[in-house]
Amino acid sequence: MSVKNATKKKSHKLSAGLLEKPTNQPLGSFKHTITINNKRYKYVITPINKKWVFFECPTGGISQRFLAEDIMALLIDLPQLILSEIDYKRKQEETIRFRISSEQKNTIEKNAIKNGYNNVSAFIRDLALAA
Repeated sequence: MSVKNATKKKSHKLSAGLLEKPTNQPLGSFKHTITINNKRYKYVITPINKKWVFFECPTGGISQRFLAEDIMALLIDLPQLILSEIDYKRKQEETIRFRISSEQKNTIEKNAIKNGYNNVSAFIRDLALAA
């Protein structure tokens, strides 16, 4: 059986209506590694349907769905994305902590989402540095 035929048989079991991250790794998931500077980094490609795939690379900070036709361009850019994410995390080494109430925390989280942020840290950092 060729790889192409095996892929088709596995991917037909996936729900065609899924547009978010699959909850478990179905048979159609492909686990890969990419080697950059003699170090291996893992990534997983999970077909959602014929048009969409879910791409996950924790080291590169990527965990989202893409059009299947865009995966090749993503794989070409993946080494630079991984290196950039590693460099960014290396520069973010200091921690600031403070106490707030549950109400204040909920308000801050809502404001972060409303302003297009997917995490509170980035929202608070940008607000503090803009002042």
